[in-house]
Amino acid sequence: MVKLVSNASNLDDIPSFTVTGDTAEFVYRQGEAGRDLFLIQEGQIEILSKEGSLGQGSPGNPGNPGNPGNEDRQLEILGPGDFFGELSWAEDRPRAESARAVTPYRLLRIDRSTFHQLVQENPDIALRMIHRVAQRLRVSNDLRLRAAPPASSPPAPRSRPERVPERPSVPESRSPEPVATAGPRTATLVHRASGTEFPLECTGELIVGRIDRARGFTPEIDLTELDPDRTLSRRHATISGRDDGLYLCESKATSNGTFLNGHRIDTGVAVKLNDGDRLRFGAIETILTLR
Repeated sequence: MVKLVSNASNLDDIPSFTVTGDTAEFVYRQGEAGRDLFLIQEGQIEILSKEGSLGQGSPGNPGNPGNPGNEDRQLEILGPGDFFGELSWAEDRPRAESARAVTPYRLLRIDRSTFHQLVQENPDIALRMIHRVAQRLRVSNDLRLRAAPPASSPPAPRSRPERVPERPSVPESRSPEPVATAGPRTATLVHRASGTEFPLECTGELIVGRIDRARGFTPEIDLTELDPDRTLSRRHATISGRDDGLYLCESKATSNGTFLNGHRIDTGVAVKLNDGDRLRFGAIETILTLR
């Protein structure tokens, strides 16, 4: 059972809108009313959907769970720094899926009033949500296209064959096959001093920084443990995947800077990365490897 301390919206009183629970408990079920989104501080949450009942049901009968063969299908597993429940929260519609704990968890439960306060204090939160929602929609669309059967072309109309004069056979000439030019399949940031590796996605945007425990934020590339002197900003820089490769950008000026191969990069300017580049965030230096 989800345990909510209270429903206060004082941002300085984090425990007042914190929810906790144990493994296998449901944060919410498909079909229930959705007026809050959740930000994961600790633990893992799996998102489930019942095929054939997406968005159906009611709080008293979410998704018709008694229907034989209508089993929950796992869509994804989320961890610290991820959020969920945003679509129902934004549109004030019933939950289109269920959220269940894979491990004991601690979440921030955010209603619209609290969200507006967070955005006023830190507009980057709204931008980060937009990026995450866009990534999820892209992945969902890719899965849908892969699952769709190939379109069959209509059979050509039959025509009466015509007799043509025979021609001497000519050896078939083949044009050279185009060479595929694709970006790197895998990319990794390596902190050589400790041997820590950070696998990178070659699509979307990844935030480099350290944990903001007050707001329950964890960057995709979390350097907190490597930075005991706190030379990093919470949202220090971003690494973005584009069609032609990876790019490094410092969106907002930081006191200790972001460096590429020993040179400080200009704030707001995206710089293309190459295999073997040295990336330094504050005092933390890493090496980029592309394969």
